[in-house]
Amino acid sequence: MIKPGTTKLELAERQQAVSCGGIAMIMQMLKTIDLRRSLNESAKVFKLHMPYDEADHILNIALNTLAGGTCLDQIEQRRNDEAYLDAVGAQRIPDPTTAGDFCRRFSNQQCREAGFRKIVLRGDTDFSSTEHLDRWDREGVKFVLGYDANKKGSIRLYRG
Repeated sequence: MIKPGTTKLELAERQQAVSCGGIAMIMQMLKTIDLRRSLNESAKVFKLHMPYDEADHILNIALNTLAGGTCLDQIEQRRNDEAYLDAVGAQRIPDPTTAGDFCRRFSNQQCREAGFRKIVLRGDTDFSSTEHLDRWDREGVKFVLGYDANKKGSIRLYRG
């Protein structure tokens, strides 16, 4: 049986709270297993880290999902949440547009090597230039495109 001990509550002048309270524990686990180093070694995308490295981008997207985000646009909520930034140990995080740019740097082959079997790009005429569409089509990427419906677009990856 669960038998909670005596709890003492105190109020401070400055209070912060996040709805995703487990994030701090997850951050400690990531530190313990040195995941940042592994991510930076495995996903070499940038020549220079200015200011974010590959781990910053990957963790930003993953932690957004763990905090209840369902799309990259919701990263903007996290960027403006001081309690969230404190919980993940960041002064700032990449914005949604930068996160999308990071995702588009990966080829279909790299995503498949990471375990993704189906790749679906959702966007519109502002989302991507046509020079990439033919290449992605040859690589088996599926598209859902509209007309100027969403300036930011999004990338969805499915394991299957």
